Amino acid sequence: MGDYATALEFYEKSLGIYGKTSPPDHPDLTISYSNAGEVYGKVGDYATALEFYENAMEIEKKVVSPNIPKLVSSYMNITDSHEKMGNHGVALKRLRNAYKIQQKTFMIGNPAFSITYSCYRRIYRGLREYSAALKYLKNCLVNGKNNLPERHPGF
Repeated sequence: MGDYATALEFYEKSLGIYGKTSPPDHPDLTISYSNAGEVYGKVGDYATALEFYENAMEIEKKVVSPNIPKLVSSYMNITDSHEKMGNHGVALKRLRNAYKIQQKTFMIGNPAFSITYSCYRRIYRGLREYSAALKYLKNCLVNGKNNLPERHPGF
């Protein structure tokens, strides 16, 4: 476990194979791009992770509906990379995109909102907007209490 160099080698090979055998906007490419982005993020190379996440999103935007929950994952990955690079303003914009899709596709109270609220909290804390961060922390806790058992380790 944790052999990131080998993982990246295989994701790069995967992308090379898809590049030779599939059109450049084939949906399966998004998986390899996202997985490679995740590995780059784990090793702290957030700029490269961001490139891979953006490549995945560009394909997704071409092949899926603009309000599909799959795009939420891509926006969240892009948000995370920007946040870790200290680009809190850009991260906030991307997170808002994810949240808009969630609002259209999920019922209020869906557990996915807890992750989004927690992300808002981190970004606002990074922007030193502590009252906004506290608001989203409270939203996260309320949403979690409504969806998780009382003794869940998340509390």
